[in-house]
Amino acid sequence: MARAEQLAVEARRQIASQIGERLSREHPMGEVTWWVGTHGKGKQPLLAETFEIWALTHSALQALQNGLAGLRPDRRLIEFAENTRHFHHQIRREGGRSVGYARSMVSRGHNGSDQWTLQTVRISPIADMIDRAIRWIDVHTDTGKREAAKEPEHLVRLLIIPQYHIHAFWLEGRDGDWILVVNSPRSTAGLKPRRLYGWFEFLEALSKLKVRASVMATTTKKSPPSLPRDMPRKRKKRVKAPRG
Repeated sequence: MARAEQLAVEARRQIASQIGERLSREHPMGEVTWWVGTHGKGKQPLLAETFEIWALTHSALQALQNGLAGLRPDRRLIEFAENTRHFHHQIRREGGRSVGYARSMVSRGHNGSDQWTLQTVRISPIADMIDRAIRWIDVHTDTGKREAAKEPEHLVRLLIIPQYHIHAFWLEGRDGDWILVVNSPRSTAGLKPRRLYGWFEFLEALSKLKVRASVMATTTKKSPPSLPRDMPRKRKKRVKAPRG
């Protein structure tokens, strides 16, 4: 089975507490009501799956614009990716689907214990897309090559490539590295969501796309990889809180 990051009870407590505080402080009551689903009694937002967030290194991003120079299919993706030190947390309605997510980072406290800091909480369609990808991993295989998603010892990470507006799952195992695309904006129409790609095949597809130099310049050798923003979407009308 594929496995993801497992947080300790104390870590989950810290994150859940901060999410609750952020929701009550920053979100309009109507929006929170829609998110939590309090139209029915007992509905609460639940902290669901957690994934480490990784990104491509600066050299890998440059290679995408230069015919994959320096990248070879016989190497491992870990050589061209880096840990952002951030975590993605799915937020699910009790008994329902995921409608939002949170992002956090962890640091070492003065007493040597882990201290979790909430970075953002969002109501986003990305959460539902990630849910669908999780279900795909649980019940499907790749396109006939092998049942990589059902093999044991695959560590699942969330790979983000903000320059291409890509969210994908990276399945790392003894047999290699596999990429499951979570979302595929129009600019990356050649990559299909919920299809398993070899890591080099995935980067080959990206290398055929042209990204403006100004966008690529947002990641430099000295700066950490930026976290992705949601795909552009139309603004929705605020949902009013029910009366009574």
